[in-house]
Amino acid sequence: TPAKYKVVTEKVLVREPGEKIVVIPAKYGWKTEKVLVREAGEKIVPVPPKYKTVTEKILVKPASEKIVTVPPVYKTVTEKILVKPAMTTWKKGRGLRERVDGATGEIMCLVETPPVYKTITKKVLVKPATTKTVPVPPVYKTVTKRVIDKPATTKRIPIPAVYKTVKVRTIIQPAQTKKIPIPAVYKTVTKRVKVADPVLKWKEVKCRTIVH
Repeated sequence: TPAKYKVVTEKVLVREPGEKIVVIPAKYGWKTEKVLVREAGEKIVPVPPKYKTVTEKILVKPASEKIVTVPPVYKTVTEKILVKPAMTTWKKGRGLRERVDGATGEIMCLVETPPVYKTITKKVLVKPATTKTVPVPPVYKTVTKRVIDKPATTKRIPIPAVYKTVKVRTIIQPAQTKKIPIPAVYKTVTKRVKVADPVLKWKEVKCRTIVH
C-alpha cells in the first residue's frame, strides 16, 4: 500500500528581513565669492635725492704780500740864475763919466749894465724812491651751486592683495546615506505532505495460468 499524501498550502520564507543603504546625492547650488588672484606684497621704489641751491664764498687767491716801489718825491722850486753879469760899457751920449772918442770925435759915456737873470722852475728831489711791503688781501668769489640736501633713498610701498569675484558651484546639502528596512519575503507554496507511510500487507489476487 503506497504512502498516503495530502496537498497543503503554506507560506515559505524566501528572503529574510534586512535593510538597504540608499545614497542620497549631494545638492549643489551657485554662490558668489571672492577669490585671491594675487597675494599682498610690497615693492621697493627709489626716492631721488633732493637738492638745494646755496651761495658761498670760495677762496680764489690766498692773502699774500707784494713789494711796491714808492716813487721818489719831488718838489718844484723857482730860482733866478745869472745869465749875464753886470758890466760897464761906453756908449754914445753924455753921462757922469764921459770921454771923447779919438777916432770919431764922439762923446762917449760910461754906462753900467745891470746883470741879467733868468727865472727857471725845476723839480728837486725831496725823497728818493724806496720799496715797501704791502699786504694783499685774499680774493674771494661768490658762487651759487646745487648741493645734495637729502641723499637718494628707497621706500617700501605695500601692494594690496588682488581679488576677483567668481561664481562657484557649492554644496548646499552634502551627500548622505539612508537605511531603508527591507521586509522579509514570503511566497505561498503548495506541496504534498505524507500522511501515512506505505505498508506491506498480504492480499489475495488471481493468478494467470500459463499454458505450455
